[in-house]
Amino acid sequence: MDTIDEYVLDKLNLIESSISELAELHGHSTLKPVSASLFCLENGITFDERGKIILLLNRLFSEDENFSYLELKRNLIREVPKLALLSEEVFEGMVTIFKKIYVIEED
Repeated sequence: MDTIDEYVLDKLNLIESSISELAELHGHSTLKPVSASLFCLENGITFDERGKIILLLNRLFSEDENFSYLELKRNLIREVPKLALLSEEVFEGMVTIFKKIYVIEED
């Protein structure tokens, strides 16, 4: 890796660390994330996969708010298979923060 790439990577690592530190000051943890994007960064979820999660949650909640948690989980894992690797508690934390930040509430 050349010097510029190392410099940019070093800066990105510092930015990620500083964001994590600030989030932790606000109570961020693996089980109770305060940032959906930081959750994605920490769990290897890509920007594209994050978008799929947002779209699916909005579609599901706009169609029917009475679906079961298992249906929700099954649909999310079908769309983003790596979510199956998350523990139950971490998965619930992800759903909670994504719903809080990205799901459009209809009146």
